[in-house]
Amino acid sequence: MCPVLVRREHLLHIVEKRPNARERFTDFAQDTLKKPLEIWKISYDDDSFRLTYIGVYNTKYQMLVVIHIDHGNVLWNFMNCDKKGLNKHRHGELLFQSYRWPKQKGQP
Repeated sequence: MCPVLVRREHLLHIVEKRPNARERFTDFAQDTLKKPLEIWKISYDDDSFRLTYIGVYNTKYQMLVVIHIDHGNVLWNFMNCDKKGLNKHRHGELLFQSYRWPKQKGQP
């Protein structure tokens, strides 16, 4: 995994969308990148891929941060959804999860 750097000067488009008031979710997006619940790698046909960071919180909305890096160019977005909506973003290769499933009876 490579570090992801988000610079303030590249965030102006977020606050320009006033009806969405997306700036209220920037702390959740930053926290999701630092402490994700899961990270998924979704491959494209051209061998490039995107990473989806999932953050879960004790609030109405959950956080998704999507990053696509291709030849040094970065395309990223973040969005919120309800907990049920997270499942449709759980596909591809699971690269990281911050939790462990409980052992089933009979497993070592």
